[in-house]
Amino acid sequence: MSITDDGFLRIVSFGRGDRVGYPYSLVGQKALVIGDNGDVRGVFVSTSGHLINEREREQPLEYSRILVNVGLSSAEEVAKMGIHVDSAIIWNPMTESLGRKVFGKAMDDRLAHAVMLELAKRLVGVEPTCDLYIASTVQEEVGLKGAQDLARGGFDVSLALDVGPAGDYPTMERGRMPIKLGHGPVIAYKDGGFAYNLEIIKELRATAEKNQIPFQHGVFINYGSDSSAMIAGGAKANLIAPPTRYTHSPMEIVHLDDLENTVKLLYHYVVQ
Repeated sequence: MSITDDGFLRIVSFGRGDRVGYPYSLVGQKALVIGDNGDVRGVFVSTSGHLINEREREQPLEYSRILVNVGLSSAEEVAKMGIHVDSAIIWNPMTESLGRKVFGKAMDDRLAHAVMLELAKRLVGVEPTCDLYIASTVQEEVGLKGAQDLARGGFDVSLALDVGPAGDYPTMERGRMPIKLGHGPVIAYKDGGFAYNLEIIKELRATAEKNQIPFQHGVFINYGSDSSAMIAGGAKANLIAPPTRYTHSPMEIVHLDDLENTVKLLYHYVVQ
C-alpha cells in the first residue's frame, strides 16, 4: 500500500499473486485500514461511471485503478492516523442473517471458527475417546503455511474444516455440483490435490448415520485444503465441509443448520 499526496491509499498488492477475482465488487464497499493507532474506516473507490471514457469502459478494471478513501486530504493527515506503507487493508461489509441463512465476507473460512468454538463448549465436562487438538491455521490460501507447521505434531488423524462449494442456484447447470445448503455437511472424498482417507470417511459416515445427522458426499476439483499439509505430516487426512454458496466472492452464504450438524458430527465422532 502507498499513500498519494492528497490522502488516498493506493493498493499495491492483493496478497495472492497480485490477482483479484472480482475487482469490480470492491468498488463502493467499506474498507478497514489497520493503522498503528487503531483501525481506520474507509471505502474502496474508482473513477465515477460518469467520468470514464469509452476506451476505459472497454478495459477490465485493474487493481491499480482502485483506491481507498479514508476521508483525509493529505499524506500528512494519513500519517497522523498511524497509516503507512504496508498497512493492511481489508474489505469490511456487515454479516447479516436471512432466516436460517447467513451472508457475509470470508465464510471461507470463518465458519470453521464458529464450529470449533461450539464444539469446544459442548465438550466441557465430556471425556473424548481420543487426544483431541483444536487448531486454527493461517495462510492456507497462499501455500498452507500454518498447516505445514501444525503437521509437525505427528497426528494420527486430521479433520480439516473448510467450506464446501454449493451449486444449488440457477446459474449453475443441474448436476454440475449437487451440494445444497441445509442438507448437512459434506464428507469429501477427494479434491484437486489428492484423495482423502477412505477408512476415516467410512467412520464419519457411520457416525452420521448412527446419530441421524444429515450429510452429503462431495468431490471438489478446483479446490484444496490444509489436508494437503497434514497428509505430508503422516496423518490420515480428511475434510468436513459445510456447504457455502458463492465461495471466493466478496459475499458468501451459509446455512446455520449445516453448521449445527457439522458440530454434531464432530462431537459424536470424538466421543463415540
